[in-house]
Amino acid sequence: MITSNWDWSESMEQSPLENRPLYLCCNHQAQEPSEIYGLTGIVPAQMIEMNRWLYSSPGKRPKDYIHFKEKISLELRRYIERCLPEFTDNVEFVECATPLTLRDFANSPFGSIYGVKHKVGQYNPIPLTKAKNLYLAGQAVVAPGIMGAVISAFLVCGFIIGHEQLLTQVKQFK
Repeated sequence: MITSNWDWSESMEQSPLENRPLYLCCNHQAQEPSEIYGLTGIVPAQMIEMNRWLYSSPGKRPKDYIHFKEKISLELRRYIERCLPEFTDNVEFVECATPLTLRDFANSPFGSIYGVKHKVGQYNPIPLTKAKNLYLAGQAVVAPGIMGAVISAFLVCGFIIGHEQLLTQVKQFK
């Protein structure tokens, strides 16, 4: 997590991207120096910043939205390179998501990356239920967000085919 001197009381839509906190996560650790690996960068944004395009839909977005995404992709790239100079000229952007992307593809009404609001001490159900062959998977089961959805899906698969069998199959993909 890289934080700037961002004033948390300041409205996000008034704050330039490079002044917002930046979360970077390496998706795959390279085994060899020549190997390519993935990196996810997350910068806070609000749906209010998307108001101009609120009623557009995927595949039918106006050109100024496409230009906006290209602009913020470039800004994010520069931000990462400023914070981590060793990444300069070594980052290829594959996709840029906005709150509209999350609204339309993750069915998150307000474009939240982590879905519904969470709080400390909340109860998260486990995937296994008392009903035979009924399992729970998704965000907010086990943990919030995409990672919670992935972990809960992994657990459900383990309950169905057996955790050892699942691990054996996963290890075959190396």
